Amino acid sequence: MLPITYREYHDAVRECAKTARELAEQNGSDIDDELHELVDGHEFIGYTAKAFAVLWHSMNWLEGDENEALCQAGSFTDAVGIYAYHAMLADVQDALLAF
Repeated sequence: MLPITYREYHDAVRECAKTARELAEQNGSDIDDELHELVDGHEFIGYTAKAFAVLWHSMNWLEGDENEALCQAGSFTDAVGIYAYHAMLADVQDALLAF
């Protein structure tokens, strides 16, 4: 069983999109900067088991550049985190378009 459900993942994606928009408006910052900060620091990216679940639930699971992931990763679990980051970032960007 996965550590997060499909619904939990996509609820978190929508919440990240909403938060990024609010932070960008409050701070007068670029929304892409806010997105990168939120996704990079999200618990779903930081924990390997949850990062696997991100790849399972994401429609953008192939979004990451495999050369980047393999070159930057010191291990397989690092590569999973890199792919999960890019997948979740793309999902949050898609959610922003839905608002």
